Amino acid sequence: MALVWGGAACYNGHRVGDDFSAIGLIAQLGRKKIIKAWTSDEDERLRKLIISNVPAFDIAADLGRTVTAVIARA
Repeated sequence: MALVWGGAACYNGHRVGDDFSAIGLIAQLGRKKIIKAWTSDEDERLRKLIISNVPAFDIAADLGRTVTAVIARA
Protein backbone atom coordinates (compact mmCIF):
# COMPACT_ATOMS: atom_id res chain seq x y z
CA MET A 1 0.00 0.00 0.00
CA ALA A 2 1.32 3.40 -0.91
CA LEU A 3 0.94 6.39 1.38
CA VAL A 4 0.91 9.97 0.18
CA TRP A 5 3.30 12.34 1.90
CA GLY A 6 3.91 15.78 0.45
CA GLY A 7 2.53 14.79 -2.94
CA ALA A 8 4.94 11.87 -3.43
CA ALA A 9 4.08 8.20 -3.07
CA CYS A 10 5.67 6.56 -0.05
CA TYR A 11 6.48 2.93 0.60
CA ASN A 12 7.54 1.41 3.93
CA GLY A 13 7.38 4.81 5.60
CA HIS A 14 10.16 6.33 3.49
CA ARG A 15 9.39 9.36 1.40
CA VAL A 16 10.39 9.06 -2.25
CA GLY A 17 13.48 11.19 -2.75
CA ASP A 18 14.98 10.71 0.72
CA ASP A 19 18.69 9.88 0.62
CA PHE A 20 18.37 7.06 3.13
CA SER A 21 15.75 4.96 1.33
CA ALA A 22 16.42 2.63 -1.59
CA ILE A 23 13.37 3.98 -3.41
CA GLY A 24 14.61 7.52 -2.83
CA LEU A 25 18.03 6.63 -4.22
CA ILE A 26 16.49 5.11 -7.34
CA ALA A 27 14.26 8.17 -7.77
CA GLN A 28 17.26 10.50 -7.51
CA LEU A 29 19.34 8.48 -9.96
CA GLY A 30 16.51 8.63 -12.48
CA ARG A 31 16.40 12.42 -12.31
CA LYS A 32 20.11 13.01 -12.88
CA LYS A 33 20.27 12.21 -16.58
CA ILE A 34 22.67 14.46 -18.40
CA ILE A 35 21.86 14.85 -22.05
CA LYS A 36 24.86 15.81 -24.16
CA ALA A 37 23.96 17.91 -27.20
CA TRP A 38 25.02 16.59 -30.60
CA THR A 39 27.65 18.68 -32.36
CA SER A 40 27.76 19.22 -36.11
CA ASP A 41 30.97 17.14 -36.22
CA GLU A 42 29.20 14.24 -34.48
CA ASP A 43 26.26 14.53 -36.89
CA GLU A 44 28.63 14.39 -39.85
CA ARG A 45 30.51 11.40 -38.37
CA LEU A 46 27.18 9.66 -37.71
CA ARG A 47 26.07 10.24 -41.31
CA LYS A 48 29.31 8.82 -42.72
CA LEU A 49 29.18 5.75 -40.47
CA ILE A 50 25.55 5.06 -41.38
CA ILE A 51 26.35 5.33 -45.10
CA SER A 52 29.22 2.87 -44.51
CA ASN A 53 26.75 0.37 -42.95
CA VAL A 54 28.55 0.35 -39.60
CA PRO A 55 26.41 -1.36 -36.90
CA ALA A 56 24.69 0.95 -34.40
CA PHE A 57 26.63 -0.65 -31.53
CA ASP A 58 29.96 0.29 -33.13
CA ILE A 59 28.74 3.79 -34.00
CA ALA A 60 27.67 4.31 -30.38
CA ALA A 61 31.09 3.23 -29.14
CA ASP A 62 32.85 5.47 -31.66
CA LEU A 63 30.78 8.52 -30.72
CA GLY A 64 30.62 7.85 -26.97
CA ARG A 65 26.82 7.60 -27.11
CA THR A 66 24.26 4.95 -26.28
CA VAL A 67 22.86 2.73 -29.00
CA THR A 68 19.44 4.25 -28.25
CA ALA A 69 20.80 7.77 -28.80
CA VAL A 70 22.40 6.76 -32.09
CA ILE A 71 19.23 5.10 -33.37
CA ALA A 72 17.11 8.08 -32.30
CA ARG A 73 19.46 10.55 -34.00
CA ALA A 74 19.71 8.51 -37.22
